[in-house]
Amino acid sequence: MKLMHAGIAGACRAARREDTMTRELQRYGWCWDHSTNWTPAVHGRQTIGTNRSYLKRANVFLTDFKNLLDFLGSRNFRGLCVWGLIRDAHGGVDAAREIVQYGRERGIAVTPGVGLFTYGGAYYEGRHEYNLETFALSHPACVATITQNWPEPLRFTRRPDGTAAPDLLDPYLRRTRPWLQLCPGNPAVLSWVKEAVSWVIDTLGLDVVMLEGGDVYTCACTTCRSRRRRAHDERVSLEDLCAAYIPVVRHIRRHHPQVRVQCETYAAPGTAPAAAKAGNGALIPEDCVPLLEAIPGPVQLQLAYNAPIAPEHLNLPPSLARNALLRTEMGTQWRGPRSHCCAAGIAAMCRDCRRLGIPSISLFVEEPDSTPAHWINYLAFETFSKDDVSMRDFVEREIAPKLGGVEPALEFMRWTADPGCSDRRTGLACARQHGAAARTEDEFLKWAWLARFIAEYGVSGRARRPPAPPAPENSD
Repeated sequence: MKLMHAGIAGACRAARREDTMTRELQRYGWCWDHSTNWTPAVHGRQTIGTNRSYLKRANVFLTDFKNLLDFLGSRNFRGLCVWGLIRDAHGGVDAAREIVQYGRERGIAVTPGVGLFTYGGAYYEGRHEYNLETFALSHPACVATITQNWPEPLRFTRRPDGTAAPDLLDPYLRRTRPWLQLCPGNPAVLSWVKEAVSWVIDTLGLDVVMLEGGDVYTCACTTCRSRRRRAHDERVSLEDLCAAYIPVVRHIRRHHPQVRVQCETYAAPGTAPAAAKAGNGALIPEDCVPLLEAIPGPVQLQLAYNAPIAPEHLNLPPSLARNALLRTEMGTQWRGPRSHCCAAGIAAMCRDCRRLGIPSISLFVEEPDSTPAHWINYLAFETFSKDDVSMRDFVEREIAPKLGGVEPALEFMRWTADPGCSDRRTGLACARQHGAAARTEDEFLKWAWLARFIAEYGVSGRARRPPAPPAPENSD
């Protein structure tokens, strides 16, 4: 009898492991408004950057995001976070409401990114009471004290003695918006943040809200320095984040119980010794785990996976993993070549999510799937989030039919992942050879795009060469 019970228990454990490895992950997208480019051939396109001005015509904003939401709806994404969703330059509240409703009709929960101490506040850009710059101009004592010597765009600060720096200027007159940060130790800031979060939830009728503290620098005022136990976190303070997230999430639970909450941590999905620094993409110091666990649940803690992580570092506590949302910047137009392929990295990310018990993943979705590298990335994101298939199976099923076979497809992906991985002439010859043998116009255009991509990268991108993608598991 004991042997029978042991066998049943073992079978149940094996079934749970199998379920973990085959469970479909929930898919989310995130982007900035100014660099989301789902409308072809328009002026004002940007491909990188945070805190940038919006340069397209206002009506293009709606076209861009409706095209994007149509795509996300067809791929069964659950949500989309848009930084800069509410901005005067493309219609303010009315345009944001239209996008939120358009997403809801397609099963996509759209949320603005809401900056608590930086990143614009609830109303990202414009003269509005819940815009962060507007609040700072009328409450200069709430601006963070910064001791570092920052370049010009980062100098919207107070001096250590508390007086306003001479460049505390009106940010609306600038082409490049300054990095402004509020003091997280000032009670007036937290009161304003709660009001701003309630305002944006009610105004847009949100189903989900994304909160982000800031990863620019930490306030050096006397109050903040005496409050923190960790004095060596220069850019990201998990103490500051949780000191705001805990009361703000409680406020949301009390006044908006139907709204799901997402909180950015900037941390990788693993822990490091307590002496380690916190930072954007750094592991969570062990002494910061209780701070994150204290955020009232259920809440989606957003973690960062911008490069494959060594297995020994994948030690995230189940208490943080069970509702986490793992985001990545792999494959975005921001990193390395402008539009590189990262199918292997996405596969590793999905595999690690299942190992850790993380249910949700998020990808930058600023570029359309008409760009071949992003076409591959989106297919990889969908395929590997559904099942832990081999890379070979993925290529055979999804990519090879559009690129002339498995071997040409693998070659295409290799050059698209890193167009500087070998002599540029070799890559151009490869693209010309397969383009000449193309059987369809679509296949020819993909190889023609690769030739241009390699040529452009050879001229301007070699200095920003990204790390080589990891070798895929089960590639045979």
